[in-house]
Amino acid sequence: MNKWWRLARLEHSFIVLVAIMVAEAIATKRIDASLLPAAIGPAVLTAGVFALGDWFGWKTDKANRRTDMPIVSGEIKRSDALTFAAALYFIGLALSLLFAPQAFWFVLAYALLSVTYDPVLKKIPFVGNLFVASTMAASFVYGGLVAAPSVPDALWTLAAMAFCTGVGRELLITLRDVKGDKKIGGRTLPMILGARRTVLLASGFICAAIAISALPIIRGAGTAYAALVAFADLLFLLAIFKAMLSQNQETLREVRNVTLWAMIAGTLAFATLAFA
Repeated sequence: MNKWWRLARLEHSFIVLVAIMVAEAIATKRIDASLLPAAIGPAVLTAGVFALGDWFGWKTDKANRRTDMPIVSGEIKRSDALTFAAALYFIGLALSLLFAPQAFWFVLAYALLSVTYDPVLKKIPFVGNLFVASTMAASFVYGGLVAAPSVPDALWTLAAMAFCTGVGRELLITLRDVKGDKKIGGRTLPMILGARRTVLLASGFICAAIAISALPIIRGAGTAYAALVAFADLLFLLAIFKAMLSQNQETLREVRNVTLWAMIAGTLAFATLAFA
């Protein structure tokens, strides 16, 4: 079971699920079980996107000796990974159509774009990073589309924060794959800017997200939000500090994990706004 979890990166599906429900709760000013169904489809689709990404990117992962990846390690056959991804795409889209028909077009558009990510978008420096970051912001926009006639301003703020965080995190993660991308003829932003400048650019986006995170506090968000978002901001600053000191594989792996926990803390901080 662990190998399928790693293929689908289910921790990200959990973040998407919670983020959508938080967006719905903020838009509707209520918290109950009715918020869950509309969030399930995109969460399942997210797992499919990660599985498909591993199917596409196995050469890069192999070149980088990523034996933690189930396709490279031989734990999962590449053909089985594709079948698994296709099933998750179908289930995710079907559930989105069933439970959130008013926003199905939004999910479908991202599903179609995600299929082009590895073969097209990822090969255009910075464009791929921007797309992945936009998917992090999309959860809040989707939640608003599902729950209200128009997306509330508060959700646009959260979306902007998530987007800036996502760009910074993606740039840092891309640094991990430079050697493998070079071996397969790829061309990413770190190859153009170099590691140091890429870290500086990533830091700029993350600092922008930290600045935006203060807006809900200015607007009267409670102590719980302030405490959780401060913790998330500190984790992001720690990640930046680590990346500044070193860009070796081990450090970048730590940076990836630290930023993941920061995202979880940030999502929990956003959840408190539903009670405001």
